[in-house]
Amino acid sequence: MYDLNEDVLYLFTDWASRSVYNPQLNRKTWRYWGKGAWMVYLNEKWEEEEEDLSDNLSYKYATNQDMELQAAIDGLEFLRNKDLSIFKKIMIVTDSRFLFDNWKCSVFWYWNKPGVNRRTRNWDTIVHKKEWKKLAKIYREIIKTKNISIDFNLVKGHKDNKYNNKADKSAVRWAQSNNRIVLKWRGVRKPFFEENSRFKEWYIDDIQWDTIFLHMICYRHIRGKYYRYNCEIVSWDHEYYKKTWWINCNQKTLSAKYIYLVKMKNDGSHFIDEIIAEYDKEDIKKKMKNDWIETKWLLYWKWGLD
Repeated sequence: MYDLNEDVLYLFTDWASRSVYNPQLNRKTWRYWGKGAWMVYLNEKWEEEEEDLSDNLSYKYATNQDMELQAAIDGLEFLRNKDLSIFKKIMIVTDSRFLFDNWKCSVFWYWNKPGVNRRTRNWDTIVHKKEWKKLAKIYREIIKTKNISIDFNLVKGHKDNKYNNKADKSAVRWAQSNNRIVLKWRGVRKPFFEENSRFKEWYIDDIQWDTIFLHMICYRHIRGKYYRYNCEIVSWDHEYYKKTWWINCNQKTLSAKYIYLVKMKNDGSHFIDEIIAEYDKEDIKKKMKNDWIETKWLLYWKWGLD
């Protein structure tokens, strides 16, 4: 359960994605995202008042970070023109570590100052610059005009929190909506591995890239000629084998059809120094199969796996 205070207005946010039917292939392939924003507060009679602030839209080529951040923006935009005199605080409740870890950097820190090397708390390159600036602008406007504070609270997703679950159900419902918007194309492709997980390390200096096999999943334009790619580590002798991370590149021609052998720069920038070769996926699978005995021995020797 989540306890409510009478002088706090709560905004619960969440995201969801669902596959939808592709008539060309006669199966579900296309994936759409939805966002949920659920407002809750206690009235004068200590009764719960609730309202769904979701935008009733589904988004193609989105990410969970897109949806979580935009849900918070949508909620604050709705509140900016409302009478909030009976409240002392707006509490945005989220299960997004991305949103919770970085909102202070956007509002209080120096992301908007010229000449600053803008990074997230995890030291990633900032992708959602426009959205973070918009969040900071609305945040400051509400505080100044409404004489109210705004804070963020991190909760565990899909636990015993009925309001967070309502935001999730709203996001699921609208992810399947026929009111669809196609976001800026990012070349989303099927992963090479059936299962992968993102790194949890905060500092990239601990990761030794050197030469490595990578499979590109999707990309997003950052600025100018620079693009950020999400990719899978395919090098089967690497300590982060099968995990997903991101790299920077000055071209958007890297295809998900191939496995790339690349040399990374060692300056912590995540930039590709050189594309050494590209391989067909089937060739890599055969090579992985042929090297399996040697690879398994390496795993035993390096980590002592059973």
